[in-house]
Amino acid sequence: MTRVWHTIEGLVGAGKTTTARLVATKLGLAATLEQTDIHPFIADYYADPKRFAFETELAFVAIHLHQIKQTEGTVISDFSPAKNMLYGGLNLRDADMKVLRSVDQQAWSGLPRPSTALFLDVPSAVCLERIKHRGRPFEQGISLGELEMLRELYIANLSTLADEVIQLRLTGHESAQQVADLVIKHMAAG
Repeated sequence: MTRVWHTIEGLVGAGKTTTARLVATKLGLAATLEQTDIHPFIADYYADPKRFAFETELAFVAIHLHQIKQTEGTVISDFSPAKNMLYGGLNLRDADMKVLRSVDQQAWSGLPRPSTALFLDVPSAVCLERIKHRGRPFEQGISLGELEMLRELYIANLSTLADEVIQLRLTGHESAQQVADLVIKHMAAG
């Protein structure tokens, strides 16, 4: 069976998971959601990103790959494989980045990349408010500056997220259902 893969991307706190769940439910699709709860290094990463970036991104490559290999048909996820390289680019030294790039390319070879990515471009300050509100202990040290650097990195590399990328500029004050409806509208048009 052929896989059609749509992905929702954006900053931490942009609403990726909520949007992916709502879109999947409304369209009757399978949802593949990032499993940060099983990631063995995520808390260490957020405590000291420079120190733990390499193993964190390697683990995410494996987790994301395993999740996607388990899917068939049309799926919507709250991550793109390109995310691993973007996050790696924030904190890895050149030698480690070269290894991550090689592992990432080998891991994903033979698998189709997402056909469509919808980038939820929510202002960094709104994402930071959401992060504080949802209260995940490991995320509480994220700064506005880090989110802004991540946003710049995403914007500069949008084309790596999928075959077709749609940047949805949002205020962050839209309801979850409004965002999901906007995503569905753009998916139908694409």
